[in-house]
Amino acid sequence: MKRLKPRYLDTRQAAAYLDLGPRTLRRMRAAGEGPPYARWGRRVIYDRADLDEWMARHKRGLPPEGTDGSDSGDDPEPAEEPDSTDGPDEGGD
Repeated sequence: MKRLKPRYLDTRQAAAYLDLGPRTLRRMRAAGEGPPYARWGRRVIYDRADLDEWMARHKRGLPPEGTDGSDSGDDPEPAEEPDSTDGPDEGGD
């Protein structure tokens, strides 16, 4: 009988899955730089799908998330830039 892989991993398991040390993963979590996690009571758990997605976003040489890698310069809706001539809001309270 084939054994199923658990969906949720603890810090040690997640670190091994990412080929990192548990200490590195803890430091990344504390700095807000690591993959998404959840707290289950006192335990920290990682969803395997979140780890896969996080790894994919952090591969070198890939375009940033939300882009297709092409630089056609034809943005369908350009972002509005703030008007630099406006001063501070002087509305009364």
